[in-house]
Amino acid sequence: MPNKAKSGRLDDIRQCIACNEGCWERFCHHEPITCMQNPEAGREGVFTITPAEKPRKVMVVGGGCAGMEAAVVAKQRGHDVSLYEKSSELGGAILIPARVPSRQELGQTVRFLKHEIDKAGIPVHLDTEVTAEMIEKLSPEVVILATGGRTVRDPGPGVVGPGQAIRLEPGTDAVAAEDVLQGRAKTGQRVVIADFQNYMKGLITAEYLIDEGKSVTLVVPFPVRLMTANSYDIDIMTYAVQLRNLETKGVRRISEYEVKRAAPGKVWIQNVFTEQFKELEADTLVISYWRKANTDLYDTLKDRIEIHRIGDALSPRRLINAIYEGYKTAMEI
Repeated sequence: MPNKAKSGRLDDIRQCIACNEGCWERFCHHEPITCMQNPEAGREGVFTITPAEKPRKVMVVGGGCAGMEAAVVAKQRGHDVSLYEKSSELGGAILIPARVPSRQELGQTVRFLKHEIDKAGIPVHLDTEVTAEMIEKLSPEVVILATGGRTVRDPGPGVVGPGQAIRLEPGTDAVAAEDVLQGRAKTGQRVVIADFQNYMKGLITAEYLIDEGKSVTLVVPFPVRLMTANSYDIDIMTYAVQLRNLETKGVRRISEYEVKRAAPGKVWIQNVFTEQFKELEADTLVISYWRKANTDLYDTLKDRIEIHRIGDALSPRRLINAIYEGYKTAMEI
């Protein structure tokens, strides 16, 4: 890093985004440390980019962080790589939490990967929704699917399972957290967030809405005690900062309850231990679940071409998993 800075190559430096996912959290769990942005860190004896035995025509579908990492590493190994993204910009799902001031540093991951894409000279096709027919016409030797996940907007039992389902009465104003963060959905003044994800989405949505002047209640089905019961899949330091932000800004938190039913102006929550119900006033219910893997292209092509799924297209999880899988898959083709 000092040599890059000395030579003026500042864009070549991966800036730490203080996510703590590969370093501090793993240290606390007595696991070998690594880096969310750099899968080689801590694995130097295993991961080294080497030329491919046979360069191949590789088509990467999806321009999120997993797809960009796969495209860069495959290109560095000598493959003929093209990257396709259906939206007008690269970055994928991580661009959503990066809109919130307390998590905007996540955007540095996208900045660095975009720089690597440009430096490698990888053709990028934006505003291009890839179809099975298109893949067959282009005839790639390998397809890497990084098509991400689908936002859950229907909290019915057939989508989220009977245990996490919410009954929505006619006329209920219910929106997805992603749509709120992207400005696609507006809320009323009194907002209840049903946070079933146990990662960052519900927390940052609460912060975003309280900053907009809304009255926000965050309902989580897990016990929330900072040092003894961190029920979120977040390291304790990041978790503490996020809870401090919510507390100082006036977000009301209700733990050990699940949202079970919503109607115009009302939300009913149930205690996960006693099964007793409480009624809350709410103009809008915001739902926060893990996304569902987008497997359409994979299901169509899996028996017809060499195809690999990575990131949320395999299973919606953290960014550290997505980037790791992008690197590892590109190393194996």
